Amino acid sequence: MVLPRPNSTLLDSISNAADRLEHIAVSFAFDVQTLFHRLVQTDFKALKTLALTPSFSNYSESLLVDAAEAVTKMHALQLLEIWNFEAGQADFFRYERLDRYQGHIIWHITEDRELSSVVVQSWKDLLRTGQSGLEVKCSSFPVEMERPQDLLPHLKLGQQILRNFT
Repeated sequence: MVLPRPNSTLLDSISNAADRLEHIAVSFAFDVQTLFHRLVQTDFKALKTLALTPSFSNYSESLLVDAAEAVTKMHALQLLEIWNFEAGQADFFRYERLDRYQGHIIWHITEDRELSSVVVQSWKDLLRTGQSGLEVKCSSFPVEMERPQDLLPHLKLGQQILRNFT
């Protein structure tokens, strides 16, 4: 079954429950960029963790910049993971707030790519409002990824993600 993109019913449900949600993990249900545009318009006061999966065709610099902007509406957010696996290529972007003044970003990939200065700056700009330190690490996976399940042990939110991939 192919899900419509954007899945407006699911997006509406998430927006309507914004004041109560503490954890969200959604994979392959809608365009993540659409969600981030929606998140900017909604305050998520209780949201602590967020795990999302974009398609590789939409995994772009602008997606990560939009994520930084959306995090400004997630006052309690402690951990964000954006991950994907497609045709042997695996990526995940993790933002973790360590404490009130510190945060870090990890960009884990199968190919040799770096986060652009535009992406890093968008996260630094976000953190300037309340956090003084941002650590950025880029690294590649030590083993070849063959299936989405191979990526899940690398995610801190992997236990929140359904594992029955077809």
